[in-house]
Amino acid sequence: MPWHWWGQVGPWGWWWIFPVAFLLCLVIMIVMMASFCRHMMGSGHRPAWRKIDDEALAILRRRFAGGEISEEEFVSKRHLLMREHERGND
Repeated sequence: MPWHWWGQVGPWGWWWIFPVAFLLCLVIMIVMMASFCRHMMGSGHRPAWRKIDDEALAILRRRFAGGEISEEEFVSKRHLLMREHERGND
């Protein structure tokens, strides 16, 4: 093949692009797998809204256990907390 068919860089001028592209794809795959595993296994970090919901539910349970509120009131307030949780975290 004549030299001028390859342009200014010659037949081996772009050889470096393939290993770089391979390494880039490898890094992207590793990052994606790591984030997927972290998401599936949980990061151990609990969001602030979850802590607030847990505290509110704990107070509600304590009041129910202590006889301060009836079962109907407990169920309705728990339902309200769960509905607020779903609405606030969409």
